Amino acid sequence: MEHFLHSNHLYYQPQAAGRPIWMEPYYNKNLDIYMVSYVVPFFRDGVFWAIAGMDIDFDVVIESVQSIRPYKTGYAFLCSDQGKIYYHPSLEIGASLTAYCPDLQPVLELFSPKLKPDVYPVFQYHFSGIGKTMAFHDLDNGMKLILTVENKEIKAPMTDLFSHMACIAVVLCAAAVLAVIVISDRIAKPLNTLTQAAKKSLPAILTWSFPAQARTRWAC
Repeated sequence: MEHFLHSNHLYYQPQAAGRPIWMEPYYNKNLDIYMVSYVVPFFRDGVFWAIAGMDIDFDVVIESVQSIRPYKTGYAFLCSDQGKIYYHPSLEIGASLTAYCPDLQPVLELFSPKLKPDVYPVFQYHFSGIGKTMAFHDLDNGMKLILTVENKEIKAPMTDLFSHMACIAVVLCAAAVLAVIVISDRIAKPLNTLTQAAKKSLPAILTWSFPAQARTRWAC
């Protein structure tokens, strides 16, 4: 019965859309795999004639998504416009994103065709008590490719940069202090030499007297 219903969807949905469409992933009991179908309707003189399509093993799509690993804590997953999970490394397929994380309700509002922006903004949220940042992208098959990474890992390079800048600032301050000490010592050394020389010359100057002949002339 399930296969029959899916066959009807394959037939009527492209007819209603009037254009090629990607079908929602479904489980094929006969092959025991999840599949996704691309179906093209054919019209002649405005009359629907037939459909043609192909089925793709959804595991092929999942393997491509699994290979996307932004950062060490990051991963990618797939969902629909309504937040239905098609693939996630830890959440159940077919479940809703908001069932696991109510913080993501604004994300589903962004996915709405009425509010759909040209470029999705990044979105910050908490999942299992961990702060994360999420980014989105529309795929040609109508699915949403979502990337998510823990905030602490995104901010780690900035934190390291600030730490390095602080270390450099400390080193520069120490070098500046050392330079001031060395320069001050070089400036003070000649002054100290002059001071010592003046101290040695001062007693001789104070005890010096005019010759007797010179005193006589001064007296005259």
